[in-house]
Amino acid sequence: MEFDFASIMFFLVDVIVSDLPFGHRHGDFNKNQSLYPKILTEFARVLKKGGRSVLLTTEKGIMRRCLEVPLILASWNILEPLHVDVGGYRADVFKLIRV
Repeated sequence: MEFDFASIMFFLVDVIVSDLPFGHRHGDFNKNQSLYPKILTEFARVLKKGGRSVLLTTEKGIMRRCLEVPLILASWNILEPLHVDVGGYRADVFKLIRV
């Protein structure tokens, strides 16, 4: 199922769960470096205060760097990532709460 967050203009959501592009089957590392900050900014825009976002990715370094950017960091309370195995790939589940 696909959803275009740009269509959300007049209401907010409580929860977002997303399997982000890893760059293995779709996209690549360079595209993800520009995509992830946009995703985090857009998710912060459409989540209610206190809303939760659960994001799965193998691009742990990109995600951590994004979450250190002051404008992005200001939107999130970051919980400890959960390490998981996804089809042989070591991935992290990032749990974020909108502040």
